[in-house]
Amino acid sequence: MNHEVDDLPLWRDPDAYAIVRTCLRRHGVEEEHLVRLVAAYREHAHKQRLRGLTEDIDDILMADAG
Repeated sequence: MNHEVDDLPLWRDPDAYAIVRTCLRRHGVEEEHLVRLVAAYREHAHKQRLRGLTEDIDDILMADAG
């Protein structure tokens, strides 16, 4: 998978990535869902106030639920 979070150690480090994949599978969570949530947070992280983050997370979770 190539996505906008590939630069994070969680995806770059093979051991860390294996642990995350195992946890995601165990709990029935698609990796793409985690990627989209992390990417949404990163878009807002540099701001003093995280205005808009809650709405972005809600949009991601509602789209995944539907």
